[in-house]
Amino acid sequence: MTYAFIREGDTTSHGGHVLACTSTNMMFGKPVALLGDMVACPKCGGVYPIVDVKVRSMTFGGRPVATEGDKTACGASLIASQGSAHVEQVSGAAGGIGGGKSVVPQQDPNLTDRYRGRFQVLNSETGSPVPNHPYSFQTPDGSTISGETDSQGFTQWHESAEPASITFHGEGSAET
Repeated sequence: MTYAFIREGDTTSHGGHVLACTSTNMMFGKPVALLGDMVACPKCGGVYPIVDVKVRSMTFGGRPVATEGDKTACGASLIASQGSAHVEQVSGAAGGIGGGKSVVPQQDPNLTDRYRGRFQVLNSETGSPVPNHPYSFQTPDGSTISGETDSQGFTQWHESAEPASITFHGEGSAET
């Protein structure tokens, strides 16, 4: 059975979307989503990592790719926006991909798996980024990180050794 790749911007069954992906591997002009990449969920009111993937035989940087139907920490299913590129679920560490090709996952022993997430503040009427908007977000360990969005409306990145949900709190009078 094959599954379509998930990419940055793809949607979820909860009406959310995949945020900036950490992968440098592009597919049809967009980064491929990987296990641990973050997804915004309006239904659950937060940002959650991709935590449950079916296909573990294809990895980038030691992290499996996300595909159609994979799950986020809030239970949302990922929905692929493209149907042309698929990966086949295989048994074992490597398996046939078709046409005599195979994919063998390789893990860099020096690789330290990190998970990254950030928010982008958008104007609710225009969809435009809101620069210089004050914000704070709370990490699972209770730490609060505060600042102002950059020129493209993004908060700073938050990194963690484990997938985690981050709760965003907007401040100020800017409409988001």
